[in-house]
Amino acid sequence: MGPAGPLQPPGHAPARTEAHTFDAAPAWLGRHLRRRHEDAVIQAEVRRLARALAPYRVLQKDVLRRTAGADAWHDGGFDRALSAAVEAGTIKRLAAGFYACGEGASPASNGRAAL
Repeated sequence: MGPAGPLQPPGHAPARTEAHTFDAAPAWLGRHLRRRHEDAVIQAEVRRLARALAPYRVLQKDVLRRTAGADAWHDGGFDRALSAAVEAGTIKRLAAGFYACGEGASPASNGRAAL
């Protein structure tokens, strides 16, 4: 027997025993699943940033990075998550490299933050 079953004469196609088999997923499916995974990771990191910022209300970017533990994230993960959080309104970008809790966090600051 050969690796795929009994040896067949040249030119003879082996009988199919399964209705449909795939050696590998189509490329588009792999890209789609990778993109969904990346989106899920970014959203989880956005939530971590919001939770890290919430007790302080306002933090400088590098302090937010350390407070959220983002130094252990994948390269560029902090910046991607912070950009996504700002775009979504979860976190507000302030002057001089500071960030504040966004609209969804709490109405108490009313757009102003005390340092």
